[in-house]
Amino acid sequence: MRVVISALLVTLTLVIVVGCGGGGGGGVTPQTIGSLAGYIYAEPGSAMIASDRARVDLTPLINAVVTVRGQQISAITDANGQFLLDGVYTGSRQFYIECDGYARSSFSMDIAEGPNTIPSSVSLEPAALKWMVMVYMAADNNLDYDGFAAQDLNEMEMAANSPDVTTLVLADLYGANNTRLYRMEQDGDPANVTSPVIYNPGELNTGDTATLGWFVNYCQTDPDLPRAEHYMLVLWDHGSGWSSYDDRSITLRAIGVDDSSGGDIMRIIEIPPVLTQPYPIDIVATDACLMNQLEVAYEWKACADYLVASEELTPGEGFDYTAILTMMTSSEGLQMSSGQMANSLAETVYSVWENDYGPGSPPPVISAVDLPNLGPVQDALDAFSRRLISVGGNYGTQLSRVYDNVDSFSYWFDDHRVDLYDYADRVSAVINDSSLDNAAGQLKTAINNAVTASYHIDNGPGESPGAHGLSIYLPQKVAYNRDAAGSYPGLMLSADTKWNEWLASQPDYVDP
Repeated sequence: MRVVISALLVTLTLVIVVGCGGGGGGGVTPQTIGSLAGYIYAEPGSAMIASDRARVDLTPLINAVVTVRGQQISAITDANGQFLLDGVYTGSRQFYIECDGYARSSFSMDIAEGPNTIPSSVSLEPAALKWMVMVYMAADNNLDYDGFAAQDLNEMEMAANSPDVTTLVLADLYGANNTRLYRMEQDGDPANVTSPVIYNPGELNTGDTATLGWFVNYCQTDPDLPRAEHYMLVLWDHGSGWSSYDDRSITLRAIGVDDSSGGDIMRIIEIPPVLTQPYPIDIVATDACLMNQLEVAYEWKACADYLVASEELTPGEGFDYTAILTMMTSSEGLQMSSGQMANSLAETVYSVWENDYGPGSPPPVISAVDLPNLGPVQDALDAFSRRLISVGGNYGTQLSRVYDNVDSFSYWFDDHRVDLYDYADRVSAVINDSSLDNAAGQLKTAINNAVTASYHIDNGPGESPGAHGLSIYLPQKVAYNRDAAGSYPGLMLSADTKWNEWLASQPDYVDP
């Protein structure tokens, strides 16, 4: 949720962008490995295709890159179009093939121990764009009638046009019959939105996950739109990360509130199925508050490569889209990998927020998270939680002090969101247990490896000196049992770690 002083703020939507696909249990390293081999060819005048054997009727594609999701390994095709990817974990794995001039392709296959060959059904479509930016602007609420939707649309129009980057915006504005799909173009007019409307459905319910799925699919497959090498999805609305303030209400665990559709919203756990699209999404960015929580990132971990979001509240103005699109269309931006773009996006947003920071503004905090690299975080959090369950009951006073002093985010709600790294660091400092200290160290290392960029201001009281890029839900025991015991265990993070058991069994808070 953005910070907007409005009577609707507390009762209205909060967003959570979460999860796309992927089952639990990520991060446990298989004990056996295999390899993947094959050839990649350029079919004359059309697609790139893969083959499990050499062919003389097609032109080898040189320097195509084959990677496996969740592992830091890759292979590059040689002069014959051949590649060999060694060290692939066995089991069901997801692979990417990418090459300049083609839309990145994704395929999954079961890897057996020893040699494996690529399926010949894999192909890549030629791409006319480097990046397509897809903005899902769920503004049928106070963010439009307070003027922020128009402001951001005009910011997009202030950026120069580029043949390499296209921005499409599904803008659901306040009121009935007020949804439009724009293809943004520069107009130099900061007060009026003049970009062409390429589709006018009249009214769509942006609180329905089907609308989100339709939008992304339309952007990626409509024959009148160009394909892109890379895709970024921006979810634009209020936000709250995981907030289980009241089991009887789902409004604090969702994104995309739609006032014209009876206040409908997309719940966090409803989003995963609709983000299974023809082309992989490189980056999901949330122009909303409190979204870089581990509960959110972990739920989302199979849906994109990177999540760019804030642990803290964000200003009502949200992202500066002129600055973002100018960065993306620069010569340097067009050469960036997905990971470099995610980091640069976080840096660009932060620099504007830091410059505008002043009294009444939330501290600027934003980070980029490598979603396939969350497995080690899950493993480490599980070990840390298990050890806390074993020894934490003897340290009620010390843990209460940690609760009071750990870097936390948002003053709007009773839910306690804290920086996970800072919490592990403080807990290990007050509990004299070598096993816990080791588990905390492993957790901090895993967080540092998964968070590829983290920006925060730490020069005074009320700032965020302990922000390391990922927050987590840490209520007092009584609040957890009252507000979250019926819903929090349904998260993927709860299925794969003992964190929720720790929240339920932690010692009662005592005023230190």
